[in-house]
Amino acid sequence: MHSINDIKCFYENLNRDENFRVNTLTKSGVEKRFSELFQSYDPRSIENIFPIAHKNGLIKEVQEELARVAYDTAERDKLETKLAHLKNERLNAMSQYSPCMKFFTSLVLSKDYMTDLIIFENCLIEFKKDKLKELRRERIENQEKNVVLDQELKMHQAQYDESKSKEDEKIILQVKEKKNGISAKIAELDNQIDILDLTVDKFWDEIFSTYDWIIEKEKSSPIVEPDLKKVLSSRVLFNIN
Repeated sequence: MHSINDIKCFYENLNRDENFRVNTLTKSGVEKRFSELFQSYDPRSIENIFPIAHKNGLIKEVQEELARVAYDTAERDKLETKLAHLKNERLNAMSQYSPCMKFFTSLVLSKDYMTDLIIFENCLIEFKKDKLKELRRERIENQEKNVVLDQELKMHQAQYDESKSKEDEKIILQVKEKKNGISAKIAELDNQIDILDLTVDKFWDEIFSTYDWIIEKEKSSPIVEPDLKKVLSSRVLFNIN
C-alpha cells in the first residue's frame, strides 16, 4: 500500500527529470479555475470568503476576554452586549456562498476529489509562497529595528536617570513614539500574514461552520425561510450544478 505522500513524492521526483516533466502538461481544470478566482485576491476579502468562520473567530475572542474580566461588572456588560451583537451578525452573515467556497466544495463532491484536493492545495501553496516570503522578510526587518530601538531606549533612559534633563526626556519620548510605530507595523504584518496564509483547513472550517450555522438559523426562526431546509443538501447549499 502507498500513501498519497508516496505518490506525490514519486511525481515530484519524476518532474525533476528533463525527459519527463509533469508541469509541461496543459493546466488542469482545477488550476484554471483556481487562477480565475484568486488572480485578483484581496486579503481584505477574507471575511467574504469565510463569513461564518470569521464571525466565529470574533465571537471566540470576546468570549475569552469575558473570561479574563470575570469580576469587572462594567466591562462584562460591554463585552456581553458586543457578544450578543456579533452573534446576531453571524446569524445574518451569509446571503450566498462565496465563489471560492463553491469551488472548493465542488472539488469535495467531485468523483476524483482526492486528486482535485491535492491540486487545490498545491495551488494554494504556490499562490501564497512569494507573497508570504516578502511579508515575513518585512516583519523580520521591523523586528530588528524594534530591538535596536529597545537598546536606544535603555541607553537614553540611563542618561535621563542621571541628568533629569528635558532634552533627554524629549529623546525618550521620540524613541517610544518610533517603537509604537514599529510595533503597530509588526501587528499589521502579522494580520496580513494570517489572512494570506490560506490553507485547506480554513476551507474545511467554513464548511463545518456553515452546517452549524444552518442548524442555528433554523432554531432561531419560528418561521423558516422557504429554501432554508433545502440548503441542508450540500448541492443546494453550495449551488453546484
